[in-house]
Amino acid sequence: FQNLQTEDWKVGYYNKWSGGIQHQPTPKIIVETSYLGHTAPNLYTVVRENRPAPGMGPVQARRPYPLLSQFSQFVPINTSTYHGWLNQVRVGDGKSLMLQANYTFSKTLDNQSAFGGAGDGKAGLSALGNIPNLGIQAEKGRASFDARHRFTMTLLYPTPKLQNRNALVRHLLGGWQLSGLLTLQTGFPFTVLLADDRANIGDTAG
Repeated sequence: FQNLQTEDWKVGYYNKWSGGIQHQPTPKIIVETSYLGHTAPNLYTVVRENRPAPGMGPVQARRPYPLLSQFSQFVPINTSTYHGWLNQVRVGDGKSLMLQANYTFSKTLDNQSAFGGAGDGKAGLSALGNIPNLGIQAEKGRASFDARHRFTMTLLYPTPKLQNRNALVRHLLGGWQLSGLLTLQTGFPFTVLLADDRANIGDTAG
């Protein structure tokens, strides 16, 4: 057999909570700050079982079940958490220059950022399998899409309608909107992986 599904079937779910305050110091300025958090337990992944502990000697003889090769099991052991502080400033009255700036300080933690760890640098969870003392907590860390700081700013400026000019000028040059977008953020984390089976467990993932 190659794939198993756990008998302890659990349904993954998502908890979300938020709160914030808003203040308008002037008729044209609105300031808002808020908090957003979530947890997502019981997320499914694939764990490759029947792995030997790291060591010397033939791999097959050191497996928990030496008569079997490796096999995969679908288990609900992944978790994800997010905490974010969001801030926003809006300037404008809808008739002239309008500006909106956003800054988010956040942190996302998980055990795997993709099913089975594919492409997220955390394939080690599947490779660890049932090795004692190297379980799911060994893979907990920043998500592969975690951006700690993110700043965005949008700008919208309506040009004059040139009502006192002739029709050609009004249609060609008047009534336009100029806009701009700026995004700045910190980089994503990454994991250095080796393609060699340094632990001698019969696998090169992680």
